Amino acid sequence: PQTVQFIQYKKGEKVTQTLSCTQIVLITKGAVKISYDHFFDCNIGLGKIILLPPGCHFTMHTKSGADAFIFRFHEAIDFISLESVDGLIEKMPASINNLNCLDMNPRLADFLSFIQNNIQNELCREDYLQLKAKELLYLLQHYYTREQLTHLFSPLPTTNGRFHNFVLMNYRGIKTVRQ
Repeated sequence: PQTVQFIQYKKGEKVTQTLSCTQIVLITKGAVKISYDHFFDCNIGLGKIILLPPGCHFTMHTKSGADAFIFRFHEAIDFISLESVDGLIEKMPASINNLNCLDMNPRLADFLSFIQNNIQNELCREDYLQLKAKELLYLLQHYYTREQLTHLFSPLPTTNGRFHNFVLMNYRGIKTVRQ
């Protein structure tokens, strides 16, 4: 799949996947229900941003249809690995029943509208989409507080993710514990 995808989910559509990379999902129309890990049928509505960690098995469905952007990151997202992020995560209230969502601000909505227009007019190549994924991270970093970003990115197994990415990239080739 492409680095950035605009998807229009039909009424009643259901998607089940196991992710091989980190995905940031932004809902631009309608609402979806997502289940993964210990979260079950959590409603993600219009204007919400959610991060799905690599390796998670998730199910998403919509009753009345929804539009979403999916940004895929195959490498570790380490811009948030500022000092004491782990300390921030420890201080955050536990969100046992709530997914870690952010509200989309107007600047991100404009950014997505521009990308959607380019996708619909077939003006996108993969290198352009990779650049837009990096731009999304830049915009998140500059339009949201460190605490908000820590909340969004807290499902990632580590702040730098290097070992996790190593395991994901090499698990099929390993036959024994020694390898």
